[in-house]
Amino acid sequence: MRGAFLVLVATNIVFFAWAQWIDVPARAPVAVDRDAGIPPLQLVLNGNAATSPPAAATAPMGSSTSVTAPSAGHAAPVTPNSSTPAGAGSAAPEMTAESAPSTRCRSLGPFDDVNAANAAADRLRTRGMNPHDRSADTVNPNVYWVYIGELTVEMQRRAIQTLNSAGIHDAVSMIQPEQSDRVSVGVFADQAHAVRRAEQVRALGLKPTLGMRQRTVTAHWIDFELKPAEMEPSLTELTGPVVRGGIGLGPVRFSDCLASGGNG
Repeated sequence: MRGAFLVLVATNIVFFAWAQWIDVPARAPVAVDRDAGIPPLQLVLNGNAATSPPAAATAPMGSSTSVTAPSAGHAAPVTPNSSTPAGAGSAAPEMTAESAPSTRCRSLGPFDDVNAANAAADRLRTRGMNPHDRSADTVNPNVYWVYIGELTVEMQRRAIQTLNSAGIHDAVSMIQPEQSDRVSVGVFADQAHAVRRAEQVRALGLKPTLGMRQRTVTAHWIDFELKPAEMEPSLTELTGPVVRGGIGLGPVRFSDCLASGGNG
């Protein structure tokens, strides 16, 4: 009995030692996340990253197929999407249409008489416009001058009196020293009117002379603004029933304003 007891005690001691130091269960290995901080790998399909790879995209164990992530510093190629309009994301240049002019400038003239020009300007103001005068000096060589020469002061006085009595009221004595013996009987733009005046003077018993004369004329134009569709007034409204041009300047008429100064 004593021997059996000792064997049982020895057996328990051996089993206890085996259970504590020999039969120890292996601990499960701790998983190490080597890709911590790295974004999940995306599969690029036709240039577009899929939101989640399909199950069939996972290569089976032992397969030679592999998915390579783009290296750092190199962006994956992106194929333009045909549904995206060209130039999207960039501001298109603003197209500015050229604005049409709000008014247009018209000019009336030329006038050789500043009083006639001022009268036309006043008539434009009564229509609510704001005209302004534009003038320039011009030398006209093509005028015909009818005068009576070789007259004393007394003879000039009597000649002017005779002419006035016959209805010729534009006769004046010349004041320039080299022409102080002359009475001017008219300056004309065309030869026919000059010849007619000379014949009238001769019929009164005087001796007219017909010659060419150069003179400086100050021509006046009246510039004013009109709306694009607004019609200009008639010449009769602005200048009266008789529209007379300046001597050698041509008829009074409407024209476009000059871009810069000039004679119109």
